Amino acid sequence: MKQMLYLLHPVLWVLPMVVLMLTEKETFKCSSNHNCTCYKREDSGIVFADCSNLKLQSAPLFNDENVLGKVLEDDNSGNTFRNLVKLTTLNLRSNRIFRLPPAIFRNLNQLETLVISDNSLSEFSVPIGNMQRLKRLDLSNNQLLFLDEKTRNAIDSLSRKKILHVNVTGIDNLVQVMEKHCVSYIVTIVILTSLIFITLTTIFGRILYRYRWKLRYMYYVAREKYRDNVENLDGTTGSSFHFDAFVSYAEKDRRFVIKLVKQLEKEHNLKLCIHHRDFIPGTGIAENITNAIHNSRRTVTIMTSHFLDSYWCMFELNMARMEAIYSRNGENILILVVLEKLAIANLPFSFIDLIESNSYQEFPENGDDSEESAFRLKLAATLKSREGDFRTSSSNGAA
Repeated sequence: MKQMLYLLHPVLWVLPMVVLMLTEKETFKCSSNHNCTCYKREDSGIVFADCSNLKLQSAPLFNDENVLGKVLEDDNSGNTFRNLVKLTTLNLRSNRIFRLPPAIFRNLNQLETLVISDNSLSEFSVPIGNMQRLKRLDLSNNQLLFLDEKTRNAIDSLSRKKILHVNVTGIDNLVQVMEKHCVSYIVTIVILTSLIFITLTTIFGRILYRYRWKLRYMYYVAREKYRDNVENLDGTTGSSFHFDAFVSYAEKDRRFVIKLVKQLEKEHNLKLCIHHRDFIPGTGIAENITNAIHNSRRTVTIMTSHFLDSYWCMFELNMARMEAIYSRNGENILILVVLEKLAIANLPFSFIDLIESNSYQEFPENGDDSEESAFRLKLAATLKSREGDFRTSSSNGAA
């Protein structure tokens, strides 16, 4: 026959069943069960019941106004339930329990039902791995904030051996924490990583685009410098240049350029660099262009619609600007020769400053030999001088 202990008034203060080795003097038979011996602590008035002789298997508590928490939280040695080795049911509901020592249930190996609901536990870190027969664990309506890893592992281990009912209802805070802890962040991580990657790529791309010509220029200058293919990469050193000017033009304007170059070299003793004649075979186009600009005092561009449509012509124009800014201390080395007025109108906005600084010259349309000769004379004088600005247009081309 299964024995159960019900403790009603006056033994309600602390325990439904207690096996404590107390030294208090006042001893009397418990009114609720004459097989138990009760002890009353004079300092607190709390009554304890020693029912170790009953070999209880169940110890339910039917009064919600008990305050077992005071006694249990101080029992760090686990003496409270030490001798109840056959106990199968323990109900500690509504006992104002704030904390349970780890050793409190160490001898309850036969326990099948453990009810600690309606208390004030903020954590539950009591080992339950020894309760191999545990079928029901009720922690509902507490103030639990977390279950430590050992407790979770113990619950998982017990549930794999038999059906274990765990009740943790009424602890919304813990549910929220656990949901947050267990949720998969893979999608969030992928999205955030993608956004960061796209943002950084966009920023990096904008920086590269903004400084693309400078980066290209510096790359080719450094490459030529270390190969020793260029004798003078720094125009500020005062050493002589190989050419008076590098002439940049579109292939469709080649006939005009060849005639102009021959006249300038013959009549004015200039040494000019043109790609179809002076570029080094076997060297990349970009390297040849950078090399030619570095080794020339000036860069002359023959502005036509063909020039604006040519990738390499625009490359030469941009490299000449980079040379002026980063190797010649801002010196104006770029001269525009306008063959078609429409080309000026279609010039990219970034080159408008060249027009505003008057560093261009219009070739006289339908001009006679004297006008063309005056044009060449003015251009030759500019190429020989250390100043790159000049003022010549169709209206004063003969000046």
